[in-house]
Amino acid sequence: MRAKIYSIAIDNDDGIVAGGWAQFKEWWGAVLARYNSYGTLDTTFGDGDQAKSNSAQTLINSIAIDKQGRIVVGGYQEAQSPYTGSEKNALLARYTTKLTVDDSFGDHGQVNISFVPDSDSEITSIAIDEQERIVAGGWVRESHVGGVALRFALTRLTDDDFDPEFGEDNGKVLTKVTGDQTLHCLAIDHEGRIVAGGWATPARVVFPPLAVLLAGLAILATVGILATLGIFWAG
Repeated sequence: MRAKIYSIAIDNDDGIVAGGWAQFKEWWGAVLARYNSYGTLDTTFGDGDQAKSNSAQTLINSIAIDKQGRIVVGGYQEAQSPYTGSEKNALLARYTTKLTVDDSFGDHGQVNISFVPDSDSEITSIAIDEQERIVAGGWVRESHVGGVALRFALTRLTDDDFDPEFGEDNGKVLTKVTGDQTLHCLAIDHEGRIVAGGWATPARVVFPPLAVLLAGLAILATVGILATLGIFWAG
C-alpha cells in the first residue's frame, strides 16, 4: 500500500483527523484516519482505523470540521470523459463524527462542484464560517479564444446547496484576469471575510498580484511580488 497525507484538522475532542489518498493493489482513492491526541491510531474510527471514499480515483486536499464535529473534505475525483479522456471533477464530501458517510449531505455524502461545465476542476482548500456555511476554493480549467487558462475559483454552500447570495453565478466566483491563477489556501476572519492565497502567471511571466475582491464580485486592486492574495467580503 502507498499513501500520502495532504491535510489535517483537530476535532472537538482534540483528535487528529488526517486525509489524503492511498493505493490498495488496483484501487486508489481518498482515505481518512483519526489519531488520538497522544498519537496512536483510533481503531474505533471508520472501518476499524480508517475510512475510504465511496468512489475510487478520488483525492482529499483539505479538511474542515464543523461545530457538530462532522468532517468536511474537499478534493477531486478523476473520471473518464468522452471528449478529453481523463477529467478532474471538484468534489466535496461529509462524514459523521465516527467517519461514516453522511447521507444527508448531497448525493450519498458527496457534492460535485461544477465551476464550468465539462472542464477540469479541483478543490484545494475549504473552511467553515460562523454560520456553518462551507467555503471551498481551488481552480478550474477554462477554454477561451486564446486557448486554455486556469481560473481562481471559489464557492460557498449552505449545507449542500450553493449559496445564491455569494458571487454572481449561483454561489460561485471565478477570476477574469488574463493568464493562469489558482487558489491554494483560504481562511475566514472574525468578520466573516474570506482570505484566499495562491499563484498567478499572466503573460507567461510569474507576476504575483495582491487582489482585493468585494463580495467576491470584482477585483479592486492588483499589485504584488511573491503570491496571490484575495480578500472577499462575504454577504
